[in-house]
This record gives sequence, C-alpha cells and structure tokens, in this order.
Amino acid sequence: MRPGSLCFLLILCSLGAGIGQSLDTLVERGIQHYSHGEYTLALTDFQAGANLAEAEKKHAQLATIWNNMGNVYARMHDQVNGLKYYYKAIITAEKTKDTLRIAKITLNIGSLYSDHKEFTKALPYYKEALRRAEAIKDFKLMGDCLNNMAVIYEQLNDNEHAAKVYNQALSIYTSLKDTSNSALTYTNLAIVSKKLGKFDKCIYYNKTSMMLSKAVNDRFTEAVNLNNLAFAYIVMENYKEALSYMQKAHKNAKEIGANEIILETYDGWATIYEKLGKYPEALQYRKLLQEEKDKILNE
Repeated sequence: MRPGSLCFLLILCSLGAGIGQSLDTLVERGIQHYSHGEYTLALTDFQAGANLAEAEKKHAQLATIWNNMGNVYARMHDQVNGLKYYYKAIITAEKTKDTLRIAKITLNIGSLYSDHKEFTKALPYYKEALRRAEAIKDFKLMGDCLNNMAVIYEQLNDNEHAAKVYNQALSIYTSLKDTSNSALTYTNLAIVSKKLGKFDKCIYYNKTSMMLSKAVNDRFTEAVNLNNLAFAYIVMENYKEALSYMQKAHKNAKEIGANEIILETYDGWATIYEKLGKYPEALQYRKLLQEEKDKILNE
C-alpha cells in the first residue's frame, strides 16, 4: 500500500513437542490468545508458563516465553515492557548459547523500535541479527533481516540503498523457493522504484508480486499490489489503467475485508476524477470515503 513497505515483524515461538504437557499447553494457549488480540489473557498464560520454566530451570523454554511476552507488549505499544522482556529473553538464551534464538529476539527488538519510528535505533539490531543469522547460515532469517533493514533505509529516504538490500533479500527468498516472502519483497521493491521515479520497474515488480501472491492464494498481498498499480498509473497520468486496477483492488479488498485498502481505493477514485476534472464523481467518492471511515470507527 502507499504508506510504506512491508516489514516482517515479531517472531513468535512455540516450545515444540515433548516439553511437558502443562507448560506446552500454557504457551500454546498464550499464542492462541495473542493471535486473536487477547493480550491480557496471553500475558497471563505466558507468565504462568514462565513460572513453571523458571522453577524447573528450563532456560531454552523460558527464553521463548520471555520473547513471546515481549511480542505481546510490542503489540500493546508498550515499548518499555517490550524491551524489558526481550532483554530477559536474550540473557536467558545466552545461558544455552542459542545463537538462533538470540538472533530472532534481536530482530524483534529492531522491529519494536521500527514500530515506534525510531529507525536509527532499529538498524543496529537488524544488523546484529543478520550477523548472527549469517554465522549459523540460517538463510530464511537472513532474508528477513535484510528486508527489515531495507525498510529502514527506505524510511530514511536512502532509496537506492534500500533497493540494493531488498534485492539481496529477494535473492535469498528465491533460492529458498519462498514464494510468499518473495511476493512481499517484490512489493517493497515496487514501492521504492516508484519513489525513485522508475515506473517501468514499479509496474514490473507489482505485477510479479501479484502473480506470486495468486500462486499462494495470498489475497491481501494481491489486493495491495492491485492498489499500488492503480496509484502508480495515476502518477503516470494513465487514468484508464488506474481506474481498471482501482476497480480490481476494491473488489478484492471488499471480498477479504481489507478496510485500509477499501479506504485507499475510494481516495484513489476521487483523485482520478479530480485529475480528469469530473468533480461530481470525485465528490461522490469523497463522500463514500468518509462514510466508510465513519463505519469503521463505529465498528
């Protein structure tokens, strides 16, 4: 979508099999609460699991739980407690010399800073997570670190550097045959290309991402690309193509309930008709945009 690129955020971890039914149950239940936005319930279960893991000196499991609690606080926009539990997780993981776990937690700290728009603080954590991922040759994690670093460069308006690092991430995802993350990275490359005024590349990257999204039935990313294509064609003053893609984006967004994209399509339609001097139609879509905003607010 227009505001910015897609970041891979907050690696939530389960304990795996054979840990002990009560501890495993608490953590899995906490993850379920987290996924449904029930953050207070998630914290209750994770804390109960942490108490058990701490009493039994299960450091690996305890590090996982602290990380998950950090993620919950991050989702609650509580930076102080988020950082507190991430650091507790790292200190605990260091006792077992678990480089992979430390790298994932470090990536999460970077994401927390990024969420709070503290981009210069986020970047060193992404670089450290990348260093650790490279040391153990975890290519998937390397790709995620590179993608998030590129998002930071983009936010800092270093778009040439962002494009270079996105391409590094894409190379990894392609080698891993990771279609979903390849699609996301192509979307990010399209956004950077648009900022650089490279519209041919922008169109190519969005269409490639859309093709990959369809292959894995990722309708949200598909809708994002349709919407992005529409706005790219607006900038290129190709309003016929812009209207066509706006219609497709709106249809997809409606079908999957993607409210943010629905709002953007109304804004896009209004913008197109304003550019064409069709002000009654533009006003109609501005009214639809406001009605949709009011509806979402009421819900």
